[in-house]
Amino acid sequence: RTAREKARVLLEVCEEVASGAQHSASLHEAASGGGSDGERGAPCLGAEDLLPITVYVVLRSRVAVLPSELELVAELLPSELAGGREGYALTTMQCACHVLLRTPFSQGLLEACGAEAEAGAG
Repeated sequence: RTAREKARVLLEVCEEVASGAQHSASLHEAASGGGSDGERGAPCLGAEDLLPITVYVVLRSRVAVLPSELELVAELLPSELAGGREGYALTTMQCACHVLLRTPFSQGLLEACGAEAEAGAG
């Protein structure tokens, strides 16, 4: 796949995370009785809300080579995409990997993911 295609996949993942989180927040808002005055819509979620979910998705994806794939996409992504939604998705995924790689408890999980990926490839 090209960097453009990979960036599109990253964007789709981020859109799914955002959509799922927004849906969950809306359900929570409705269940807690919020928004009954007719003035409040669905809660607005920001990057600080979505990053922990994205970290979870990255961890569960078990893609051991994701950091290197993200580096490749960052190097080869056309500038017109790097400044747009694809670039934002790339940065979000890079941040999620950064959190995982620098969180002590996740080191064992990441190593286990890498071992599983190597075992599956062989």
